[in-house]
Amino acid sequence: MRRAAVFLLPLLASAQIQVYTVPGPGLEVPVRNGLELGSAPAGDTLNTRMRLRNTGAQAVTLARLRVSGTGFTVENYPALPYVMATGTNVDFTVRFRPTGPGSYSANLQVNDDFVMLRASSPPVVTVVMEADGTRLALSADKPIDFGRVERGGSITRRFQLVNETGAEQTVRELLVEGTHFEGPGSVTLPLHLAPLATAGFAVTFRPLRSGVLQGSLRVDNRVFRLEGLAAEPPFPRPELVITGELASGQSGKVQVKLSEPSRAQGQGSLTMVFQPEESVRGYQGGTDPTVVFVASGSRSLNVAVREGENTATVQGGSDIVFQTGTTAGTVLFRLELGTHLVEQSARIPPARVGVESVRPTRMTNSLELRLTGFDNTRTCTELAFTFYDRGGRPLGAPVRSAVSDLFQDYFRASSLGGIFALQALFPVAGDTSEIAGVEVELKNSAGTAKTARASF
Repeated sequence: MRRAAVFLLPLLASAQIQVYTVPGPGLEVPVRNGLELGSAPAGDTLNTRMRLRNTGAQAVTLARLRVSGTGFTVENYPALPYVMATGTNVDFTVRFRPTGPGSYSANLQVNDDFVMLRASSPPVVTVVMEADGTRLALSADKPIDFGRVERGGSITRRFQLVNETGAEQTVRELLVEGTHFEGPGSVTLPLHLAPLATAGFAVTFRPLRSGVLQGSLRVDNRVFRLEGLAAEPPFPRPELVITGELASGQSGKVQVKLSEPSRAQGQGSLTMVFQPEESVRGYQGGTDPTVVFVASGSRSLNVAVREGENTATVQGGSDIVFQTGTTAGTVLFRLELGTHLVEQSARIPPARVGVESVRPTRMTNSLELRLTGFDNTRTCTELAFTFYDRGGRPLGAPVRSAVSDLFQDYFRASSLGGIFALQALFPVAGDTSEIAGVEVELKNSAGTAKTARASF
């Protein structure tokens, strides 16, 4: 005798599966033999969330979950067959979408068990939108798209109420809600429509701000969603205007001027790129971190454009202040405003050494001089010190010092741009009290700078 072939088959034990409706978070209502879903007008959708639970002591296979009947579908359930462990749930949706007024019924099958579903569709007027020569019947589960319009502009859609039923229908409420939508105009309510009669009205989308904006159209108990996209108007053509001539060690101003008062409002990005002179690029300080916008402390910031104004602002002011640093070179400004890209450059020319401070100190047998300044060319080659007595007369010839190597070594290691500080010591053989003042000359490739006389 041959051995019998033995197979383990999934257990179909539908009696272990309890059916529920889920009317809200944390709520469950057991379903017995029948379920009333409610009503929905033709073309609308009524969704009912439902749940299956395995209440038995062993796993059960969900092999069949389907509905038979016009206007009903089952949605959002897992692929079948699906093994349900004891105590676990399967959620799904029963969708009712009637094609016309009347009473509807269907059978919901869960494995070998059945639940009778019942729903209805009352006779109501059909809401139709006219667009591009066509008529589109509206559904409450799909938004009415008004398309794209600039903020401050408008788009108007025309609608009709159509009585496609065999009896007179009455519309008691026709209301447009939402800040950015207007309508329905002069419609007298209640509105009585005989069979095949129509009544027209309009809804206007007039956005007050940009973005995806929503409203609603209420026709009695039906609510249709309204939706439109509002875009900012384009910015006027911008222009970068740099005030005056630039020089190292100062501040400059740039303005963003618009070709006309702006209909748009928003922000743009303003950046600066600094390119040092060829003679300076070999030094670490040629990058000059002090060339920055004052408002941000960096080389980029946002500019604001307000509706009705013809200049962009930073912190409420139209003058955008920047530091010119202490390096000869070119500053390139780049503005991105909407679809516009504008560039403007300005040169910071080579200059004689700029002196910020001179501090002389008299000691018993020597004189000390501390000087701070900047050399935007990095080419200082010679210093000359002229000392004066109490009567204002020069004390001999100027004391000269070749400092080219000293300055080059300093600037190669410095990351402070063209800024420098130096200390000079002068031994004195006689009475230092006879020396009353000093003047310093500093020579670089752009010329010779001379300080005012500083007193000891």
